[in-house]
Amino acid sequence: MNLSSHIPPRGRSEESQRSLHAPHPVCRAAVGRDSCFARFAARCATASTPRPVVARVGWGLLLVLFGGVCAAGAEPAASGTDRWEQSVAKLEEGLRAHPPAPGAVFFLGSSSIVGWNVKKSFPDLPTVNCGFGGSQMADAARYVDRLVIPWKPRVLVVYSGDNDLKAGKSPEQVRDDFRALAEKVHAQLPRTKIVLIGVKPSIARWNLIEKIRATNKLLAACAEHDAQKRIVFVDVEPLMLDADGRPRADIFKDDGLHLNAEGYALWTKRIAPLLEAKAPADSPNK
Repeated sequence: MNLSSHIPPRGRSEESQRSLHAPHPVCRAAVGRDSCFARFAARCATASTPRPVVARVGWGLLLVLFGGVCAAGAEPAASGTDRWEQSVAKLEEGLRAHPPAPGAVFFLGSSSIVGWNVKKSFPDLPTVNCGFGGSQMADAARYVDRLVIPWKPRVLVVYSGDNDLKAGKSPEQVRDDFRALAEKVHAQLPRTKIVLIGVKPSIARWNLIEKIRATNKLLAACAEHDAQKRIVFVDVEPLMLDADGRPRADIFKDDGLHLNAEGYALWTKRIAPLLEAKAPADSPNK
């Protein structure tokens, strides 16, 4: 059950509107690393201004057009202080309409979760995608008791963190927010395994790589120090770098940030063995 989709946020910056209409040349694996990085930088620097038709239509009309099919993409800020309430409410509505099977595998996190077709990637497992794009680890921790805990999943896959670092949070803040999430889950679901995917390296955010590595070191320590071994940390960095130690161009979309199908295939192969049921210790929560 993939309950997520995308809605353009209100109040996009001029830069983000330009990137929405930038050309999308295919960056093939055969292209050298340096030229791909150069093309990505050039697209960001020379993207044209928004097309007149978009300027005339405006984001308000686009929201009307797409709001009916949106579930949990990166949404505009709500009128109150709760930015994600609309997304979370839509996800809850979908869960109530189509209750997941007992002992399902839930996916929670930011746009890297939203874009993952988990039904296709794990066809033999009952899966639920509860991602909401643009979110941070603190958001996942805040809403886990509404989106995940009531359904008593056997496994919870979590990905978040690079939005946090981009927004200026420290590695320690990301670690602490994950701890809050894990404590919430295991207080009510002591048997649920948490598969924590480390913060990914990317072309667009390569300038954050040292903070990413520091964050992953702290997250890995959370798993290592879990006495009951219910947290498994998955370091995806080695899968995503080329022979020169830079992000592989062939596994990202044109924005240099989000994974394409090849990127998700790498993640799927890496975590699939961690999602298999193992009785009796890995049995669902009662």
